[in-house]
Amino acid sequence: MSHFNSKSLIFYGTAIGSVVTLFAIVTAYGEANLKASRPIDGYYSFQLPPMRGCSTGNQVNLSIQQSGIYVAAALTDARGLKANDKKSSKAMTLNGHWRNQQLILEGALPSKVLCATSQKQSSSMVTSKIQGSFRQSAFIGTLLLGSENSIPVNPIQITAQKQVQP
Repeated sequence: MSHFNSKSLIFYGTAIGSVVTLFAIVTAYGEANLKASRPIDGYYSFQLPPMRGCSTGNQVNLSIQQSGIYVAAALTDARGLKANDKKSSKAMTLNGHWRNQQLILEGALPSKVLCATSQKQSSSMVTSKIQGSFRQSAFIGTLLLGSENSIPVNPIQITAQKQVQP
């Protein structure tokens, strides 16, 4: 009994050749057409304009963490961030996605982040939506805020510059 039967050699040779050819085709397609999302995670700083009930605008940081097209973010008061401050690591309260060079984040923000000089220091949350795109090291977009009654207010145009990690 011979282990080198011609039918077996033809079968296994064809199977191995087919797998190698298919792998080469899939690899060539992936290298030509599939590109990873641009990394956008980091810290972005921008100035909010004065809002109703605030005497001045507030400097805020948008902290973004990315996993592929899925994004989590937090908007924090820039004055409260210190390098080794454990309290500065706020929970990611905004969630969204990064598709077609467009970032969309939605969630709730503490009202004290939006207005540091507010007369009432309540812990109420404000619904929010951030959308825009990235140009080099800046995020350009809009911030939409909802009031306590979920009535949207005018969109705020923002230009956030990327910062080094605090």
